[in-house]
Amino acid sequence: MSMNYGPTRGMRDFYPDTYRKREHVFQAWRNAALLHGFEFVDAPIVESLELLERKAGEEISDQLYAFEDKKGRAISLRGEFTPSMARMILNRRELLSSVQKWTTIAQCFRYERMSRGRKREHYQWNLDIIGADSVVADFEVLSTAIDAMQSLGLGSENFVVKIGSRSLLNEFYTKLGLPPEEYREWCRILDRKGKVTTSDLERRFSELGLSESEVTTSVQVLEISTLTEAAEFAPPGSTAIADLEQLFQFGVNAGLDPFMEFSLSIVRGLDYYTGIVFEGFDRVGEMRSIFGGGRYDYLLRSLGGPDVPCVGLGMGDVVLGETLDELDRPQAKEQMTEVTVGYMTPEAEPMALNTARQLREKGYRTDLALKVEAPRAFFGRSSAMKAGMAVYVGQSEVETGSVFAKLLNTGELIALDSIEAKQ
Repeated sequence: MSMNYGPTRGMRDFYPDTYRKREHVFQAWRNAALLHGFEFVDAPIVESLELLERKAGEEISDQLYAFEDKKGRAISLRGEFTPSMARMILNRRELLSSVQKWTTIAQCFRYERMSRGRKREHYQWNLDIIGADSVVADFEVLSTAIDAMQSLGLGSENFVVKIGSRSLLNEFYTKLGLPPEEYREWCRILDRKGKVTTSDLERRFSELGLSESEVTTSVQVLEISTLTEAAEFAPPGSTAIADLEQLFQFGVNAGLDPFMEFSLSIVRGLDYYTGIVFEGFDRVGEMRSIFGGGRYDYLLRSLGGPDVPCVGLGMGDVVLGETLDELDRPQAKEQMTEVTVGYMTPEAEPMALNTARQLREKGYRTDLALKVEAPRAFFGRSSAMKAGMAVYVGQSEVETGSVFAKLLNTGELIALDSIEAKQ
């Protein structure tokens, strides 16, 4: 039987070309997070199964790479980073005395059916602000994500952030006088808008036991398309409307309003979201959501901690990478080597090694030949690598002790000693 040399199903290998593409995305994430004052954290990729189930429910086990360790403890590869973040905060509760702005790029695993934009392994950029209950925190997370997308060459013509509110839906539901025990399922039905027909939505509302008029009103809620319309339907003095209006005004003030769009159908599937929620989509609507998040003020309580306001966001590299491919955005810098160093004979090898050492100490990315090469082969390889300079150590260089770098675009020779260190 021949061996399969591909990666495990749903996983990925990263060769130099795809690694560069991945790093290009990671760098955009890192830069945006640092510019917005987030601090980097990390945690083990293995967590206790109990922690993951308490955050997302026991049914999550079917989607996880869960197993027992050699002592019989139930553990799992993490499916997301948020539970780890919550555990870390509760492990050092003194951190709750001040606002924490954390970020990470976490490798996550889910054993689920694969489709476009979904694999069983991915990297997820997380942004979390812990301990801030103001809408400023919601906007800070949202604007950081938009800045990262823009740095990757995506504008408002390419993607949109659809923004809703779980608290507003709760106000609507209360106003309709519907059974409290059906609220979560009602929200799940709203989340199906655009994915199923209106008649299917009506059928699902009816199956909840809603009357004909309640079904009609619930469908009318889905027809609300602007924040103004939502404000007219909301109860007087709606705090949810006030928060949304403030968020959108922040967007106008920051010039990010072209990216922001109100949408009641943004519900988010996770039960712990409590306030403003949002998801980023490509404008064409061909992909899964590129990122999503919102306010979740009760997560720490569900893990045995105190009530602490939190807002966060997750952005995966798979959908984002496919979006960049679809829009033909550059994803990696091809030139990795700045200087190449080669040599003609074994006697020239020590001088070549010393030359490479000097160039690296000056901050130049230097590729050293690993065997003797003829001049034509060396310079041909250097051009193929798109190096800026090439240093070839031949017999004359060994005899004189002088080494020159050749600028490959002009042919000019520069003495090694005159090459200045990079700043």
